[in-house]
Amino acid sequence: MKKTLVFVLLLCLLPMGWVSAETMPDSYAKAYDLFSNIATAMGNAYEETVGDHSVDLEYDDPTNLSLILFMPFLSLDMAFTSMLDEEVDDYVVQTVFSMFGRDDVVLTRAAPHEYILAYTGTDWYEVSKDVELLCVFSPSTGSIRYSRRDNGVLMDFQELVPLGGDRYALQNGNQRAVVSYVNGVVDAFTFSYVPGEMLPNFRSAMVYDLERDGIYPNAPGMDEAWVTERDDLRQNIRLDASALSIKGTDLFGAEKDVVIQR
Repeated sequence: MKKTLVFVLLLCLLPMGWVSAETMPDSYAKAYDLFSNIATAMGNAYEETVGDHSVDLEYDDPTNLSLILFMPFLSLDMAFTSMLDEEVDDYVVQTVFSMFGRDDVVLTRAAPHEYILAYTGTDWYEVSKDVELLCVFSPSTGSIRYSRRDNGVLMDFQELVPLGGDRYALQNGNQRAVVSYVNGVVDAFTFSYVPGEMLPNFRSAMVYDLERDGIYPNAPGMDEAWVTERDDLRQNIRLDASALSIKGTDLFGAEKDVVIQR
């Protein structure tokens, strides 16, 4: 099954290498690499299994999963922050942003391993807005948090927290996951997606909030029950060595409850 264009676009922006799960990140940039590589590996594991299963099925087959949209922890704006570390200079940051037509970005170092990127953007209606990207890294835990605010309003966030033993918790405004990631490969994960109210800019409102639900910089005792604790999930996807199970709704609103043996 072909990946969607937007997922391919994100992959083009991500670093090419992967960070070993046994290696504790020592900078925001390396923690971002780990975050993006885990998200990419989740997508790869899912696509390989579902693609093989659905390739010969008719679209109206109840076990066909090709219309389940799975894009874990997608954030194009976060990809612009992948170069941040304690050595990066303003010129590098400005060069990266200028490639995408953002020429007024300002980098502020709020504290060690804490960066603020500010620029002027426009919304769907071409109304000017002040955009602030806050990027923080915890050297003691290897955790990362990215957030975006437009005119002071939280619009997006992403978090990664190592749980120990090659396990990681990931969260954004609508998705959660606990993932086992070893040597560049995701061998198990539990993932959930819950949509919020649709907004005028065709974006789903966030259902999780940083102040109420944030897990950075550490999340002791985090497990799969945290991923699936809500009763309004649109997707509940589990992968292990033997099977991929999917409960959710596809793009046409059809309910799916399928288990694929691996």
